[in-house]
Amino acid sequence: MSFSKKIIAGVAAVATLAALAPAVAMAEGDAPATQQQTQNEVKIFNVMVHANGGTFTSGNNTGQAGDYMVTVQDGGSLVSALPQVQRDGYLFAGWSYDKDGKSPVVATDFVSAYTEVYAQWTKQKPVVDAKQFNVTVSTNGGTIADGDHKGEAGDIQVSAAQDSVLVNALPTVTREGYTFAGWSYDKDGKSPVVATDFVSANTVVYAQWVKKVEEAQFFNVKVNSNGGTFIDGTDAGCAGDTMVSVKKDGSLVSALPQVQRDGYLFAGWSYDKDG
Repeated sequence: MSFSKKIIAGVAAVATLAALAPAVAMAEGDAPATQQQTQNEVKIFNVMVHANGGTFTSGNNTGQAGDYMVTVQDGGSLVSALPQVQRDGYLFAGWSYDKDGKSPVVATDFVSAYTEVYAQWTKQKPVVDAKQFNVTVSTNGGTIADGDHKGEAGDIQVSAAQDSVLVNALPTVTREGYTFAGWSYDKDGKSPVVATDFVSANTVVYAQWVKKVEEAQFFNVKVNSNGGTFIDGTDAGCAGDTMVSVKKDGSLVSALPQVQRDGYLFAGWSYDKDG
């Protein structure tokens, strides 16, 4: 190869490396902003719902039998996401993670992965002049949300036929700041009512509640340097006023910035200018 051809080949190689440099930098550096944003999005999980001999009466698969897929946000309530189902000659007895009903779904279960649930059924017995029993329902701090007693608090009474499913006779209840956690035969929730409990006598049940986790409140604190300058925080090097955010019940002093003033020693903070 002649000397001039060697020079031309070297120039071409340098141009090729320059063209590849951005791609290499992208491969070795941080992911693009759009990819980083995707990684921070809330996860959504699929829940496979098996009608288990029944048919769906709500959702996109209304009137159909078999399986139905719903989506639930990570940490969302499982029970709230499930469709309604029915089966001729049977009473719905809740949901289970297995087909035989040995691992029941409860009101406080949340979704954190792909899940499968199966409808559970109880053979409906023919009712011939069935005896009626009184069921005393204690809202236990809540209020009735449906039926003839809607809006009422305290204790109410409903009627249920002998050998009927107890939970089917119970109303919907609500309580501000709390999540409903099922029913119990005692006020403290030590004897829970399950989906397969039948009525055979006058009964008393109590609503159970779980307190919702409240989000922390934050308050703004206006800080005046009062002749000094800030030496840390977002307004470092500036004088006058700055604003900091403090969590409710958080330490005020710990949230305040540091300050300095030529010829003076810092003597603390005051709620008024004159100390």
